[in-house]
Amino acid sequence: MQKLKTPTYTQLKEVMEEMYDHIHSQDQEIKYLSDERQYLSDYIEWKGLTEDFEYFKAHAHKARLDEDLPFENYVL
Repeated sequence: MQKLKTPTYTQLKEVMEEMYDHIHSQDQEIKYLSDERQYLSDYIEWKGLTEDFEYFKAHAHKARLDEDLPFENYVL
């Protein structure tokens, strides 16, 4: 049976720093997206488009509008 190498303190510290950087980056992204969602929500309400938005959410479906793009868009 092969014996496993125990990581050194320095190796563990490097891994922890990488994990921290990744978590921090994800946290920043979540905060940014949360702010953007709030702006969109407030804008929809400010413009009086709440009913239109609810209708769109209820009836929209995904369709590929451009075959060159790798994603689909919501359309009515």
